[in-house]
Amino acid sequence: MVTTGKLPKTSWSKSQIKLECLTSKEIFTERIDCRTDVMVHSGSHLYFEKESSTNTIVKNCDESKESSNGEKKNDPSDGGGYKCRSGLFGLFRYARNGDILLLIVGTIFSIIHGASFPILALVFGQMTNAFIFEAIKLQNSSAVHNRRENELFFMDPAKPSSHTIHLLGTNVGNLSYMSQAHNKSSESPGDESQFTSYLAQYSLNYMYIGVLVLVAAFIQTLCWELSCERQVFRLRHVAFTQILRQDISWYDTRQQRNLTNILSDDVERIREGVGCKFSMVMQYTSTFVCGTLVGAIVNWRLTAVLLLVAPVLIGASAYLAKLTAGSAEREQLKYAVAGGVAKEVLSNQRTVAAFTTEKQEVLRYQKALEVGLKLAMHKYIVLAWGLVIVFFLMYAQYGLAFYYGAHLIEEGYCTPGSVFTVFFSVLSGAFTLGNALPYVNAVATALGSASSVFSVIDRKPHVDPYSDSGLKPSKVMGHIRFRNVHFSYPSRPDVPILRGLELDIQPGTTVALVGASGSGKSTIIQLLLRFYEASSGEVSLDGRPLSELNLSWLRSQLGLVSQE
Repeated sequence: MVTTGKLPKTSWSKSQIKLECLTSKEIFTERIDCRTDVMVHSGSHLYFEKESSTNTIVKNCDESKESSNGEKKNDPSDGGGYKCRSGLFGLFRYARNGDILLLIVGTIFSIIHGASFPILALVFGQMTNAFIFEAIKLQNSSAVHNRRENELFFMDPAKPSSHTIHLLGTNVGNLSYMSQAHNKSSESPGDESQFTSYLAQYSLNYMYIGVLVLVAAFIQTLCWELSCERQVFRLRHVAFTQILRQDISWYDTRQQRNLTNILSDDVERIREGVGCKFSMVMQYTSTFVCGTLVGAIVNWRLTAVLLLVAPVLIGASAYLAKLTAGSAEREQLKYAVAGGVAKEVLSNQRTVAAFTTEKQEVLRYQKALEVGLKLAMHKYIVLAWGLVIVFFLMYAQYGLAFYYGAHLIEEGYCTPGSVFTVFFSVLSGAFTLGNALPYVNAVATALGSASSVFSVIDRKPHVDPYSDSGLKPSKVMGHIRFRNVHFSYPSRPDVPILRGLELDIQPGTTVALVGASGSGKSTIIQLLLRFYEASSGEVSLDGRPLSELNLSWLRSQLGLVSQE
């Protein structure tokens, strides 16, 4: 129930007005020089102070105690009715031209960094051929036969007529084929000085690749992290600005801790997803693609066989990485519970000492630690078995590669160096692709967090304090009128607060609204300040609906003093 009426003039002084909040029995004193005032009494105190012909100030001395915002809050995941569509490129929506340039440069060097290992395998294969061809040349020379007790590459003494060459006792192929390959290959050195020159060149190639990796890794990390920090700075600024932009009804349906999580946890996950971890995904992908291409170019037969079994190694590595990450997260949560127990006990040490419960608290902390310990032990057991399986598969592929490679050498389809090149390039690419899963998960998590953050940023409130639209009258008289106003809070739409309110407050009058808690006294003030929009009806100031007035201008004419 809301009633209005004029207060006795004898209770007011021209130079001093005492406002009494009946619910709290507190006395507020405001010194004003005015001729007219309007006051809402009991749940809230409201008066107009006419400082000039263009200014009107409304002060609320007691925010409603009817718990108009005390309804149960929740945190819907729909972004306030807005569904954010943030794809992979949407993560970089706050990248400027300089950031895009950094990302392009960082991407190029990520690809170079990833391609370095297959290139290294190619050089290693060429160097292997050079060693073997030099051994063949020495085998065919009489000097090698005179130093048979010191040679590393020798003909099998048990089979003097055989054309099979042995490397430290291991069969590496048919001598006639190797001799032909030696004569045709551009990698085969001629005399001893040329062989030394080849070795020097291969050593320089290794050094060049090492310098290239060093520079590429540095530029890759620098560009991506620098661009990431600049984007996250803008994201935090825009997110905080847009949170302040939202209307009060939006805040009613969200918990404060969830809003702070947007600026801390969610933005931090986005930072991880658009930073160096994103470049690591491209680096590992580059290693796999370049390794496959190098293997296919050098010998497509061996590459095809390795690619048939590579998915098994990739799947095992990916599953192990995912399982380990999940176990580590659960372990961290359990240890966080133990940390909460320790924090609780240490912050209330006087109480613990007063009740002499030190031993009980130690046992409680120990039990919390034991839960985390069990998860840690389980994690390491799983990790141990996972590593056993991964390394078994890896070495099984090694055996398959060397077995089939030896067969291809005997058939004359490749050289030993080609086998090593294909072996290292393809398998290293497959292994790194499995290791990329944690970084892919980081990017996927960033996409999920971006949906939450961008839904807030992209939401346009019904009442926008940043909007420049609306009238800005040069003169305010202070005539307020509520016409058939119906209202219920968005968080409780089935509970009507105002049912057809009719209220006409003339300039120069003092009006008190008196009613029980929850009758709508503070709701009237909030509608006047446009914290909420009426479900139906109209609220006007000097004959103009509040919806036609500029919101920032309207609130600049009003002053709200809450009881809080």
